[in-house]
Amino acid sequence: MPHTAPPLSAPSPAMSSRTRTIARRIPLVIVLVLICLAGLDAAVYHLLPRLPGLPPAVRDRLLDWDAIDRTALPGYRPWLGGLVGEPGQEPFSRTVDASARAHGVVLADPPTVILAATDALGWQNTGTPATAKVLFLGDSACQGLGSGTAAAIPALYEAATGESVYAACHSGYGLEQYAAILRRLTVDAPAGTAGRFAGDTIYVLLSADGDASAPGTPFARSDAANQGWLRHGRLSTLARLARGLVGRDNPPESGAYPVPLTAPTWHDLPFAFHPAYRAFADTAWFGPDQEQAAKASLAELVRLAKAAGARLRVVIVPTALQVVYPRIDFAKVSRRTDFARLADDETRNLNAISATVLQLLAEAGIPALDLTRPFMDDPRAATLYWPTDPHLTPQGNAAAVAAITATLWPAQPAESRSGSTTP
Repeated sequence: MPHTAPPLSAPSPAMSSRTRTIARRIPLVIVLVLICLAGLDAAVYHLLPRLPGLPPAVRDRLLDWDAIDRTALPGYRPWLGGLVGEPGQEPFSRTVDASARAHGVVLADPPTVILAATDALGWQNTGTPATAKVLFLGDSACQGLGSGTAAAIPALYEAATGESVYAACHSGYGLEQYAAILRRLTVDAPAGTAGRFAGDTIYVLLSADGDASAPGTPFARSDAANQGWLRHGRLSTLARLARGLVGRDNPPESGAYPVPLTAPTWHDLPFAFHPAYRAFADTAWFGPDQEQAAKASLAELVRLAKAAGARLRVVIVPTALQVVYPRIDFAKVSRRTDFARLADDETRNLNAISATVLQLLAEAGIPALDLTRPFMDDPRAATLYWPTDPHLTPQGNAAAVAAITATLWPAQPAESRSGSTTP
């Protein structure tokens, strides 16, 4: 006789009730897990920078990853809206491989530089503002993150001219910070004190990819969108920390590494162009509002320099992409990659921002030097930047100082202490 399957037994009422209860609780469990993760994200973001003894190199990497709250760091100054070093900090070393790490490349022997101890104001100097004839304001290009303090632009300028220099430089600065620092070192510092600059020349070093466009920096929108619980609800801190620990924030198929050049580079390595350059593929974020903000900061710098009786000079420091673009061997770069598709737009937009800033400087009556053309015309152009990092090499700093001293020093006698600053 044919086999018949036994009839399916109906679920017991108790089992159905448990199933329904579990099903109802799953969304609640998911919500609770997300709340806990958001809380962990917030704790890491706000508490990690407060840990005592956080090494400067680790701190800088966490800042690069946007994995910690910069306002919680001991070096954050509300009046500046940015960081300075803690006074009395010991010298520390830094590996010059930020671009390589962004592509997940681990160098067996990365270049390493030494940043000097910090002074009473938190910057890396042996003298004081009061003893300096020349003041340098700038970001990481001025600080010497690619060269170390002893081979940074301010130190090489002092050696070339014999004029004593004070450098108020730190990564992340922009036009607003330069005005705040100049105010702090002049009108806000009591006359005759060690913290008051009484020299006759002020140089502002503007990096084309960051502070030259400040406060219209391309990261401002993303930073604003990532604040508060919206940031933590997205688990942005944990995601960025994990990405940083893995050592890659740029997909390998982007084509931004390895990029071979037709000219010699450091150790003949191909270039790793930093993922931050992607922000310049479309510069719709730099509009009239940003130009007006830049004008206001420049006007404040002019006013403060005039009050101090010092002449003001501005130097635009180009990016590696702007300088070595003509030396990229595009025949060996896949045309299907984002880099091959966007490099031209990125370079053109960076040059356009530099040109806009130069126009604003001319309108403000500030003598200025754009290092883009001198660097591009230098036969050693590919060695002026690290292929592993976006910063200038010591050779690049030396080339910058040579151009500055040839063009802006001594451009004219120092203005009298009556306050005239006609350039």
